[in-house]
Amino acid sequence: VNQFMNKYPELKKCILGFGTRYLTYICQFFDHLQKDKDHIEKYLLSGREFHKITSIHTNLSDRHHGGKMVIRAETDSGDVLFYKPHSVKNEIFFQKLSSWFMGQCGLCAYEYPVLDKGRYGWVKAVSAKECETQKQAEQYFFRYGILLCLVWLFGVGDLHGENIIAHGEYPVFVDMEFF
Repeated sequence: VNQFMNKYPELKKCILGFGTRYLTYICQFFDHLQKDKDHIEKYLLSGREFHKITSIHTNLSDRHHGGKMVIRAETDSGDVLFYKPHSVKNEIFFQKLSSWFMGQCGLCAYEYPVLDKGRYGWVKAVSAKECETQKQAEQYFFRYGILLCLVWLFGVGDLHGENIIAHGEYPVFVDMEFF
């Protein structure tokens, strides 16, 4: 490895720079987790406590602001959270807008807990869930059409299979960063 790194000093510089930024970011994640723990338990986990993070996964998204990316964290209580290195105000706004719009159509929308902290945010994971009846499947596609109308009207980008979760009769659009 040393021979390789000495032969390619720019590559060594890139690798060390990435490693340093990555470790700094992971430390920032844990600092924010410690600072926000009470709010996370209250607003995202409905008062359920957790004591530690049992696993984290990175490289789940595009990199932002010097290599920062979405982090998926699982707690010892079994809850899954996403830490996002940017404001999540768009997700909050889109949920309010889609709930209002669905209400105008006589339907309800699925809302998931989101906690905006300004330059970053926390989101409780939405689990995939199958429709149990034909009626639920029909409702799913009806709601999907309504949501597609909204994102088309607002010119939303970055909607793909990883950012749309089927939660029973509810299509749930997550990662509304480009809203």
